[in-house]
Amino acid sequence: MGSKVSTVIYRWQYLISWIFCFPMTATKIKKNIPYHIKMNISIKIKVILPVFLVLAGCNNSQREKELELKEKELLLKEKELSIKENQNNRPKITTNDAVRLAEKQFKKYLPKNLESHDAVLDGTESYTGDFTGDGIEDVAIYFSLVPRDGGNAIVGQGLTLYQNSGYDVKVIAG
Repeated sequence: MGSKVSTVIYRWQYLISWIFCFPMTATKIKKNIPYHIKMNISIKIKVILPVFLVLAGCNNSQREKELELKEKELLLKEKELSIKENQNNRPKITTNDAVRLAEKQFKKYLPKNLESHDAVLDGTESYTGDFTGDGIEDVAIYFSLVPRDGGNAIVGQGLTLYQNSGYDVKVIAG
């Protein structure tokens, strides 16, 4: 039992010393290992080299992926900064200007809405407030529709919400 354990220990010592290039230790241990246990050098190279290359290749691919992700993040940050710079060059609009722009967009969309309800516009009212929580006054337009032929029934009503970015407005609901 003791000789089997010592043989296994010698095998591992020889393998480790050969891998880490300790020639002195390897030659001393080599004398104690029986012939059938000694590994052929060409077999070592054929087995250990491909394993090492695969491990090194896997490590490089992970690094490449990490670099690609970092590069994409940097590109996104650059785009955000260029957009902010372009916006800073443009003059900011006032709340009244935002209301006028929102009403102009509403009037462009209105014919489609009237046609779908076979109605006419009864009234509109514009309201402002920070509806999106970004600190900029947004615009809401309430409207009601009545039948085209007349009468006092309301055939449609709604609320259209416009987000004010400080430079322009865009529809976000309605």
